[in-house]
Amino acid sequence: MNELDRINRFDELLQRLEHDQAQRLQRSRERAKGAGTMIAVLIVVLGSLALANLYFVNALTQEVRVVIAQMNEMTRYVETVSERMHSIRDEVNAMNTPVALMPVIGEQMHALAQQVARMERSIGTMRQSTTQIDGHIGGLDTSFTDMATRFRVLNSRLNAMRHDVEQMARPVP
Repeated sequence: MNELDRINRFDELLQRLEHDQAQRLQRSRERAKGAGTMIAVLIVVLGSLALANLYFVNALTQEVRVVIAQMNEMTRYVETVSERMHSIRDEVNAMNTPVALMPVIGEQMHALAQQVARMERSIGTMRQSTTQIDGHIGGLDTSFTDMATRFRVLNSRLNAMRHDVEQMARPVP
């Protein structure tokens, strides 16, 4: 092979290499163009995600504010309950003295109940006595009625005797 053939061959190789390089460059540009588009799409997606993230962070912030407000209200409620519990504790402590006196009051009530029971027994005895007196008065009433009847009979006999005596005391004609 001679020098010219080699140069031609070398020239063909260079042309093929140049052609391959041009195709690779073309493909690389197409890929770069696709990669640029891909990068733009990724930037848009990342921007959208960032905006969505900001929206959700804002929503979360609002929810946290609501939760904090509710917690503040609950804290005020717990403070109110605590104040009421202190008031109840003071009331219970104030009731300790009267409750301590309850056994004494119970003993006094028991003694009072015994006295009332004695009074009831006495009233029962008085009722029996009153019933007996009523019976005696009924007997006296009957006796007085009998006496009145006898006095009427006696009175009418005395009137009859007076009339007889008047008749006897008259002169004889």
